[in-house]
Amino acid sequence: DTKLYDKGKTFEITEAIYKNILAFKKFYNEHRPVIKAIELSLYFKDIPFAGTCDYIVFLKDKKTGEPQLCLIDIKSGKEYKKQHTLQLTSYKILFDKIFGEEFGNIDRLYCLYLRDNQGYTLKEYPYSPDEWYSTVHLFHFMNSNARNKMPKIKEEFQIPETINLKEEIENEPRK
Repeated sequence: DTKLYDKGKTFEITEAIYKNILAFKKFYNEHRPVIKAIELSLYFKDIPFAGTCDYIVFLKDKKTGEPQLCLIDIKSGKEYKKQHTLQLTSYKILFDKIFGEEFGNIDRLYCLYLRDNQGYTLKEYPYSPDEWYSTVHLFHFMNSNARNKMPKIKEEFQIPETINLKEEIENEPRK
């Protein structure tokens, strides 16, 4: 059994997760990122979308050696160029709006693809705000009602743990 220890608790992990951890370790040791944030929730009241990015880090530029502020999203599956471009772009829009003035804007967008062979691919993606806003606009168009209003999100319905098929009548003696 492979186990992960965190804050005094023990968790069982699968072989695939173990290999992903080793792949991330390899990335970390080869690139030595300076981690600024992990699992950063991004929301701004005037922007009609939100998200959670995996990592905000400083990585050294290959040519100049200067640190650059990078957004990295971790992936353990296939590469989906268009979808990942849009996802990373949305995170950059939010980060730059919320934190850009204080910390600087994101310089580069990456997906870190963790491989089953304990390797990885760090792939840079373009910043594509026009495509992202077109996607948001199309989503709103396709999902709004005739009055141009988006559907209301209903509270989650809680199903009772036990349902009796037979109704009990008050004061009826039980058999």
